[in-house]
Amino acid sequence: ISQRTKEALAVRKMKGIRLGRPPGSSRKRESFKEQHAEIQFSIENGEPISVIARRLGVHRNTLRKYINEMSISEEIKI
Repeated sequence: ISQRTKEALAVRKMKGIRLGRPPGSSRKRESFKEQHAEIQFSIENGEPISVIARRLGVHRNTLRKYINEMSISEEIKI
C-alpha cells in the first residue's frame, strides 16, 4: 500500500498537481480579527499596507487578502 501511494504521489507531482495543504495560513488571517480596529485606523491614517503588515509580522499580500475579505477596502478607499 505504501509503495502504491508513493508511486501515485510521484505521478501527480510530475503532472504538476499541487500536493498537501493549500498555501497560506487562515489562522493568521483569523488573528487579524482581533486587530481589526488597529488595521482600520492605520489605513485611515494613510499608513502603507506593507508597513502595517511588517508590524503585524505577516506578508503584505496576506494582509491585503484580509482587507479584501473583510471589506475594509469598501469602508475605506485604498
